[in-house]
Amino acid sequence: MEFNKVKTTLIIVLLAVNLFLAAMLRIDYQRENVISGNLEKTAYSLLKSRGVEIVPGAGGTAKHRLNIYTAALTRENGKAFAEDILGLPSGTEEIADGTKYLCAGGYLSVFGTNSIEAALEEKYSKVSERKIAKSLAEAAGLQKEDVVFFKNTDFGNTGTVEFFFYFGGIRVDGYKVTATYKNGYLTGVSGNFPSFSNLSKETQYSADVLTALFNLADYIDGNVLINHSEVVYIAKFSEWETIEYVPAYKFKTADSAFLVYFNGGVEKIF
Repeated sequence: MEFNKVKTTLIIVLLAVNLFLAAMLRIDYQRENVISGNLEKTAYSLLKSRGVEIVPGAGGTAKHRLNIYTAALTRENGKAFAEDILGLPSGTEEIADGTKYLCAGGYLSVFGTNSIEAALEEKYSKVSERKIAKSLAEAAGLQKEDVVFFKNTDFGNTGTVEFFFYFGGIRVDGYKVTATYKNGYLTGVSGNFPSFSNLSKETQYSADVLTALFNLADYIDGNVLINHSEVVYIAKFSEWETIEYVPAYKFKTADSAFLVYFNGGVEKIF
């Protein structure tokens, strides 16, 4: 009987201790959030005094750890895409910095930087946007879920479909393919796609949006109002038919945009 009383008492004491510890952890968590929030407000106030103002919701404090990647640039990727869209070509023509693949209904040209251009007669091809997305993913060396498309077509399926590219959940900036449809038939394709063939990983960098904004403040001359920010990969081409994908913060204003690279450096792109 005495043993049961002791056991019950111990259980009550342990429960009380656990409740106390949980309460202390909650208090510490709330205190850290308050401190973090105060530091963020102070940082944004300091940035504003240095000429960089952020629209609410366009900043944040997210931290990222991303690698620089190097990939090979090969025309074989474009050839595979052309065959997926046209079927086996009836012939080819060598053009400036590229190849034109011919078919009974038109052509699809592929250029050295993975730029593509196609013109097809109406009623030649009913290739769907999902098929194009899958073919673009394979040509780029990506997974099919890494190619996201947006339809701008009417109920008769006339209009355009835009395709965008992601790697590891990060958008690859500067790449977009647009497909044109008329009455459900594919009549044109234009744009460019990235290449992640023979991918190799290089240096890893850590960055956060506040540090990037202070780097931007060091770069600008005047005042800017940032209305959008995102992390992107930027393609850098070399002379050896390779592409280097460098992570960067992209900050947009009403009439310009800036890139703040994870490995240092700031660039105004328009």
